[in-house]
Amino acid sequence: TGRQKTGSGNGKDPGNDEVPRDPPADGGEALGRAYAEDAGRTEEEYLARVVEAVIKAGATVVNIPDTTGYCLPNEYGAKIAYLMNHVPNIDKAIISTHCHNDLGMATANTLSAVLNGARQAEVTINGIGERAGNTSLEEVVMTLRCHKDVAVDTNINSRLITKASHLVSSLMNMPVQPNKAIVGRNAFAHSSGIHQDGVLKHRQTYEIIDPQDIGLNESVIALTARMIPGLHVLCGARTPEQAIDNAGALHIALEGADAVQMKWDVDAIS
Repeated sequence: TGRQKTGSGNGKDPGNDEVPRDPPADGGEALGRAYAEDAGRTEEEYLARVVEAVIKAGATVVNIPDTTGYCLPNEYGAKIAYLMNHVPNIDKAIISTHCHNDLGMATANTLSAVLNGARQAEVTINGIGERAGNTSLEEVVMTLRCHKDVAVDTNINSRLITKASHLVSSLMNMPVQPNKAIVGRNAFAHSSGIHQDGVLKHRQTYEIIDPQDIGLNESVIALTARMIPGLHVLCGARTPEQAIDNAGALHIALEGADAVQMKWDVDAIS
């Protein structure tokens, strides 16, 4: 889109010399925060000059937003890397991210930025936000937690993620889609027979996150028509009849109308 002005997000144009600042909480001087609106589509050389200028003027946090959710992860990561390598005073500020999810890449873009030097990420619980939403807090936290080779962690108590997700969903009257990563109700539900058999034998076969790490008690084994061919194996039984006898111990949840398509007696399980 060409060159973009930095702004404070409150509609005020800080001009060439003024850097937007937060009100000081204790009467002292506040940290300077600069926001490069639509940085995702701004030329890197110009953006680098702007970032250098606002840091020189006192900014200690410089936000590089992908305001329209346009960037690909490699592009956004390269933009952060360019700033880290071409802004002489970059060591005096923290590069922050603010990604939108218009193309479904907010989390990927944020993580790409982190891998290239960003050390602050603006995120939201459940990925709520303008239009298609913003980067999901739970996705960033658990991705970094899963990838131990990435020497970055948020220090967030992940065991409160599910509780926080439910609270935000309830207060905003905004249901979470069932297949939402990390906090969707299907995120730890297994309905395919071969998946169920594998996860019961060894959880990490199909679960890269322990449900307890995000505040859930356990995974869910969902009884649907998709898993019937392997139910007797799933239940550790040699015959379908033994499987029905053993099913209650698995805490199997009946899920959806397709469950009645079973060849066996559903009533015996429920």
